[in-house]
Amino acid sequence: MIIAFNIGDSSSGILSYYPIIWKVKNFKTFQKNIRKEVNIEQLFKWAKENHVPPSLIIIYISIKEGDFNGNYSFKAINIREYRLHWEKTYKQEWK
Repeated sequence: MIIAFNIGDSSSGILSYYPIIWKVKNFKTFQKNIRKEVNIEQLFKWAKENHVPPSLIIIYISIKEGDFNGNYSFKAINIREYRLHWEKTYKQEWK
């Protein structure tokens, strides 16, 4: 399974020309990898470099496995580990 992901925001869409591409066994492996502290910090840094408030970034993913191709998006703040990093950084609770 190949998963390419990028970040963006709801108003301007994708912010980088070059997505990150991971070859993983399955989607569960992707979930575990994206939730690692080092990756959460990188997403946070990526948002700041692109002048997007870290609470507003959206992760766009494309999945390719055999004949299946899927495109999805979700808000990074909905990732538990990302939200905890945001709360620790800004020293306030996400509401």
